[in-house]
Amino acid sequence: MQDKEEEMTKMESEFVNTNKNITKEVMEQYEVIRTSGVCNMFDYYCVIRTAAMLDYHELVALDITDYIYLLSNFGSLMKLYGVNQ
Repeated sequence: MQDKEEEMTKMESEFVNTNKNITKEVMEQYEVIRTSGVCNMFDYYCVIRTAAMLDYHELVALDITDYIYLLSNFGSLMKLYGVNQ
């Protein structure tokens, strides 16, 4: 059991963002919307609409594929960019 935990910790520390569209600014913008509670974060269209109203151009520029990548790697991206949850 401990070996699996160590392996997961090692994998998280070695995370490399392979999507050039997901930047620290995108993650900060995403976090503002997430913590506001305005949207279900699985609702891409609500998030993008809210981002547009807030003039979060970097977040609005994400297509659905980028957004799925963000959702799939949320924790690792937040740690990578040092964005507080």
